[in-house]
Amino acid sequence: MSKKDLYLKAYHLLDQLTPLTFDCGTICGRACCHGDEESGMYLFPGEEELLRASGFLCLTPTDLKHKDDKPVLLAVCPGECERTYRPLSCRIFPLTPYLDTD
Repeated sequence: MSKKDLYLKAYHLLDQLTPLTFDCGTICGRACCHGDEESGMYLFPGEEELLRASGFLCLTPTDLKHKDDKPVLLAVCPGECERTYRPLSCRIFPLTPYLDTD
């Protein structure tokens, strides 16, 4: 299974099911929904493939690195996104991946 297929499957599984039963934007004033180049949601490795043309303001490299030394990308939303292509970080909020830097 390709990364793209894996992400599409995960997106489908988490489309209506999220850890929070309410709009998470009420907690932070929708910080990730009107972010700047410093605010957004971290992407999982290879996830940018699905998001490049989905309306995100930008996919910004961060100082964090994946194990393959590629930069972790930050997806910045222009205020509204195609909900079908919300990053996994949005779908699992407030849970967050742990980056092992060893």
